[in-house]
Amino acid sequence: MWNFDSFCCNTFNSLKKAFTATPILTHWIPNTQLIMETDASDYAFTAILSIVNEENEVHLVIFHSCTFTIVKLNYNTHDKKLLAIFEAFKIWQHYLKDLVYSIDIVTDHKNLQYFSTTKMLTQRQAQ
Repeated sequence: MWNFDSFCCNTFNSLKKAFTATPILTHWIPNTQLIMETDASDYAFTAILSIVNEENEVHLVIFHSCTFTIVKLNYNTHDKKLLAIFEAFKIWQHYLKDLVYSIDIVTDHKNLQYFSTTKMLTQRQAQ
């Protein structure tokens, strides 16, 4: 039998205070440093756009998640990770125009680093 004792109540109140004391989402602040985090799995991708405020705290501005179409399900992992970055730029282009700072892109796929040196794209990547 489940019992909501004083330990559970204190833990719940601590979590409630942590979630309400610190801002989780923030409004868009122009001319601030941006961090874009992307990830892709076999079936979907996610993207997070955050800002770094004046106190060097990172705050989430917007989140996007989407499942892949039937055609894109056939892409290999590398192309899905790259597609996640491309789609995030396309979706949030109104936030990303005329920026003062460069955008930090965070991804868990180390092989995407070769795009900083390579000049040849596959036909699928060029699309």
